[in-house]
This record gives sequence, structure tokens and C-alpha cells, in this order.
Amino acid sequence: MTVEFMLLALAMFGGVTLREFSVVLLVGLLSGTYSSIFIAAPILVAWETKEWQTWFRGKGNGPSP
Repeated sequence: MTVEFMLLALAMFGGVTLREFSVVLLVGLLSGTYSSIFIAAPILVAWETKEWQTWFRGKGNGPSP
């Protein structure tokens, strides 16, 4: 939370160069947070439950019933 407040303060009260830089850092912080929560977490769950093993099995490669 501290980093977000600091970047928001720089974006609002900083000079032109600092404002642009802090906005870019805010975008990177938000995209990294999104990636960690909504992309990496489901991958970790799939890894822990060994669900990923079923992803690479070919369909129809086994003996026919």
C-alpha cells in the first residue's frame, strides 16, 4: 500500500517528468498484481493438484474400447 500511495502522490504533485514516470510505474504495478493473482495462482493450483498431467495427454492415443 505504501508504494501505491507514494506513486499516486508523485503522479498528482510531481513535475512533468516524475508524473510520467510514476504513471508508468503504477501501470506496471497494477499489471504485475493482476498477473500474480489471476494468472499465477490458478497455475499453482493446477500444479499442486497435478491437473497439468492431463493437459498433455493425447486424445485417442490409448487402446480403443
